[in-house]
Amino acid sequence: MSNHSGERAAQRIRLGVLLVVLIALALGSFWILQTLRSSGD
Repeated sequence: MSNHSGERAAQRIRLGVLLVVLIALALGSFWILQTLRSSGD
């Protein structure tokens, strides 16, 4: 029983890490676009 809940917790942790990575990638690409646009000006 505890092993099953542990699996669920691991899945939730994996999902959280994936969300953080996706958000970081989105923010990073947006920041790069902003810096490129400002430097081009």
